[in-house]
Amino acid sequence: MYDMVIVGSNLTGLSAAKAFHEREEGARVLILAQSTEEAYSENNMIDTEIYAGKNTVEQNLVKQGHEELYRFCDQHSIPYKKCGKLIVAKDEKEVELLHFLQRNDENSTVLSQEELFEREPFALGVGALYLPSAGIVEYKKVASALLQEVTESGAEIRYDEKVKSIVEGKKSVVVETNNGAYYAKKYINCEESQSDKVAKLSDYYTDIEKFPLQRQYYSVKEAKLQHIVSPVPSALVPFVNIYVAPTLNGGMEVGSSINEGHGKGNIKEFISNISSIRKVSSYKSMLGTYKKAMKDVGSEEYFLEQVQTVIPSIAREDLIPHFTEQDQAVVITDDQFRDGFFFINGECSAHVVQIPYYGRKASFAIGQYLVNQVYEPTLLS
Repeated sequence: MYDMVIVGSNLTGLSAAKAFHEREEGARVLILAQSTEEAYSENNMIDTEIYAGKNTVEQNLVKQGHEELYRFCDQHSIPYKKCGKLIVAKDEKEVELLHFLQRNDENSTVLSQEELFEREPFALGVGALYLPSAGIVEYKKVASALLQEVTESGAEIRYDEKVKSIVEGKKSVVVETNNGAYYAKKYINCEESQSDKVAKLSDYYTDIEKFPLQRQYYSVKEAKLQHIVSPVPSALVPFVNIYVAPTLNGGMEVGSSINEGHGKGNIKEFISNISSIRKVSSYKSMLGTYKKAMKDVGSEEYFLEQVQTVIPSIAREDLIPHFTEQDQAVVITDDQFRDGFFFINGECSAHVVQIPYYGRKASFAIGQYLVNQVYEPTLLS
């Protein structure tokens, strides 16, 4: 019998294994991966906790996670740059929003138009919110170093394991996959886009709908920025995260548009999916608004317009398709898009059903948090 089974070999799963070994040295840990090889994020931006609210569990998780990420990079000599982020306002109404957001981070500063230009000459706006903790890192090197550390500590990783059923009791669990049954004292579910389905296998049901989104990222060869720069995000569709960032190799990364084309998670499929919601009748009142919004934000024109609003020197022909990523999911609950964390506690388990985009690089703290919840459950958000 294993001491812990972790469903998901992503950074959160690896971080949970690391945290569990630190708590119980010599414990038997099994990590189950759905694919034959984990595809770690190519998006190297470390965002901030500014959108998580002040003094919340979410804010503390993201802040702690980013601090631990920087510390891990120092310990393993992994290159990173804490370059800071500028959220740029295009008009006075958005400046008011910046002052509101500033309350969530005591280290942030609202800049005037002159101060913005002095700090980032290529950015255009009437003001900006400066967030010094944001940065960039070679994230695949983080994943590689963490995987090595976890396996050297004794964790076992099995690939091509698709969870079929889970029988959970008060003191043990049986996780059955396509390759067999695994017995453990505890388990953690962090299978990203499939985490809600894994939770349901343990009879934990949530009143949510999850839909995949495919994000397109671009590179720009000519380096123009010293900071990460982004427009003020839409309140209606906050998961559309548009930014321009410097890279460690001297170029720029621009992200992310919602893929208009073919494949799982493209914008047409997403709109079709949200149109099919029938579980809660009150959803219908919001569908027209969201469908129109998604048609707008899913267009190449909208993406380019938002990029050029803050960095007008970037032309369409400068954008070189770099990579695409299947986003974890968009979660709809309570008649709105949910953009925060979503956790569930089980009898001998802990589940993270949703990680917002600003928390994707906070894996170290999220993994530790899940381990703590297995031992001492508290009311999770």
